[in-house]
Amino acid sequence: MVKYSDYKLKEIELSKLGVPPENLRVHNVELELDDLATNIHANGQAQPILVFEKSDSPGEYEVLEGQRRLNAFDKLNQKFDGQGYDKILAIIREEPENNKKKKSISLGANICQLPMTQDDIQKGVVELWTDVTSIPLVAEQYGISEKTVKRYVRGARLSPRLKEASVNQEVDDDPEKAIDKILEAVDLLSWDANNDVSEEKVIKTARKLCEKDASIIRKALQDDPERDPDKIPTDGVPQDKSFRVTIPPEVDASLSKFAKSREKKKSDAAAEILITALNQLVSSD
Repeated sequence: MVKYSDYKLKEIELSKLGVPPENLRVHNVELELDDLATNIHANGQAQPILVFEKSDSPGEYEVLEGQRRLNAFDKLNQKFDGQGYDKILAIIREEPENNKKKKSISLGANICQLPMTQDDIQKGVVELWTDVTSIPLVAEQYGISEKTVKRYVRGARLSPRLKEASVNQEVDDDPEKAIDKILEAVDLLSWDANNDVSEEKVIKTARKLCEKDASIIRKALQDDPERDPDKIPTDGVPQDKSFRVTIPPEVDASLSKFAKSREKKKSDAAAEILITALNQLVSSD
C-alpha cells in the first residue's frame, strides 16, 4: 500500500511533464478549459496534480491525474508569459508497477469525482454575480469565466418550465448541454415570458438542436422563427461528414501547436487545415 508519507510535493516545469497513454481521460480534455484556467488565474491552484518520475528518464514525469489542470497551466503560460505558470504544483509518487496499475489510478481518480448539480452551480454563480453586478468582475475576482456567468445568469431568468426542462433530461441527458441549447432556442425564437412563443416550442427546438441536423434547424429558424422545428426537412440536405485519420507523432505535435495558436480543439483545427488545403489543391469544377 502506498502511504501518504511516501509522497513528495514539488513544483515541476511544464516541459518536464507528459501524459502517458494509460491515462484514461480521452474525451472532454479541452472542454470548458477556459473556465478552469480563469479559476486558477484568480484563485491559484487548489489541487496538485499526481505524477510519477519516469524510471527510464530521471527528471521527467508523467501525469496520472490532473491532465486538464496541466492543460490549463499550459494555456495560462502562453497567455501570461513570465508570470509563473511555467511550473505546476505536483504530488510525486513512486512509479506504478505496471500499465494496468497506471490505468486503475487514472480511472479511480476520475470515477470518484462527483460534479455539482446544475441547480447548485446556478445558485452559486448568480449569488456571486448579484454581489458585484458585473459579469467581467465575477471572472476577475472569483475566477469564473464570463461565458459561464452569462449562461447561468441567463438561465436563472428562464421560466420554471424551461428550468425544469434543463435538468430533467427532457432536452438532453447532459444538463450543461441542455441549458445551452435552451438558451440558444430562446435566442432563435426571441422567446420571453411576455410574448406568444410557447415554452413547449422552445423545448422542442432545444431538443432538435441537440441532434446531428442542428445546423439545418438553426439556419431555418434564423430565416423564419415562426416555423415548426419538427416540420423543417432535413432529408436530402448534404450533411457534414467525419473521417478517422491516423497521423504520426511529429504531425500530431505540429497540429497541437497550431490548435493552441487558434484556441481550437485539435479536431476543429485539423478540419480547418484540410478544408483550406483542399480548396487550394482541388478545382471547384
